[in-house]
Amino acid sequence: MELSLADALCTGFENGLFDKVYTVNTLYFWDDLDKGLAEMHRILKLGGMFVNTLYTKDTLDRLPMTRQGYKKYSLMQLTDASKRCGFSVKSQTGADGKAYCMVFMKGD
Repeated sequence: MELSLADALCTGFENGLFDKVYTVNTLYFWDDLDKGLAEMHRILKLGGMFVNTLYTKDTLDRLPMTRQGYKKYSLMQLTDASKRCGFSVKSQTGADGKAYCMVFMKGD
């Protein structure tokens, strides 16, 4: 494994480099959701997957620390954005209903 630090909206990686990309609790801080998802799509190989785990909007709305600096998305907003960027979407809400695990597939 090799770790790198990069901006999610412009990673600098070549097209189709990765089979899988995974992130936890980062989408809230992306300046542009569509641009970030398009970048994930660009760097994935055909058949690749972007796995994203994050708290639900309802959960975030109840946390005082998320009142500023967090972009909060509903499941529908995330699904629509990922489809606009070329992904097919599989999602699952955690057993407690507080988080999503979303799998975005390229070319599936």
